[in-house]
Amino acid sequence: MTAALVHRLELAEGADLAIDHALLDWLADVVGLGRTPVWLVHVRCLTGDLSGAFGILDQVFPDADYTLRRVAGDRHRATVQPAGATVAFAGEAREPANALLAAVLRAHDACALSICFTFEQRAWA
Repeated sequence: MTAALVHRLELAEGADLAIDHALLDWLADVVGLGRTPVWLVHVRCLTGDLSGAFGILDQVFPDADYTLRRVAGDRHRATVQPAGATVAFAGEAREPANALLAAVLRAHDACALSICFTFEQRAWA
């Protein structure tokens, strides 16, 4: 589910309600927010909305380091490195918000599998 959603984000040209709906499902089901008041904060336009993307970054990885920059003309690249992780995860899209969301989803997927931490860090988890 996550890989397909990342792919859709990176190809999207701007705001996309279908992707927004899939992101809300991801937040509820994969991140574990359910349909709670915390989840309701994110019920608005997410794709193409940089403030919404930063809201999700703060919700999923409150202490993450991130970068967002323009690359190759109208493309943007975002990297997200969760606190304690040894690697950063990237997303690239035309819209900066979509690049950031793609990076957050990739980081969450990898960290859920404990592959973004060193062996010693996994031993303590």
